[in-house]
Amino acid sequence: MCNDYRLMVDVASIVEDFAELKIKIRLGEGAPNLQPREDIKITDIGPIVRTIDGTRDEAELVQRRWSWPGPNKRPVYNFRSEGREFSSNRCLITADGFYEFAEPKDPKKKRKDKWLFTKKDEPIFCIAGIWRDTPDVGQAFTMRRWSPGRTSRHTRTGRSLSWSVTHGPRGSIRRFPRNR
Repeated sequence: MCNDYRLMVDVASIVEDFAELKIKIRLGEGAPNLQPREDIKITDIGPIVRTIDGTRDEAELVQRRWSWPGPNKRPVYNFRSEGREFSSNRCLITADGFYEFAEPKDPKKKRKDKWLFTKKDEPIFCIAGIWRDTPDVGQAFTMRRWSPGRTSRHTRTGRSLSWSVTHGPRGSIRRFPRNR
């Protein structure tokens, strides 16, 4: 989940999956025009699901920019999470795949090999994120990052969440059964 993910599903599929969990998705800004996209990259607009203050069992689907400018003006697209409390502005980044990049098998190639990762038997999953309002780009989101397990080649990794985990009001986490 370095800097590229995929979403090939439509708004109706996202709304339907959340409805199965008894979470109503509001479209306060109207239904987003979600075109199937092989690549959603840093600074692109992507869909997020976020809580609505004061409501329970409801969330809002909006499109926002992925990353905000950091103090050095470089994009903040991953945010270290250990030891930090995120009781507000949490979101779920909807995806159906993410990419990792590896050194090319062919040493003559200059570009890294691109590998797509998806979840078996799950057409959609979510990545934990946070959003904020910035003077430079307006509302934008970033992926939360944690220390990976021992098997990862990364020093940081994202958390992909099935629909089995979603955010409740005031920062609580509600767990749902994995079986539909």
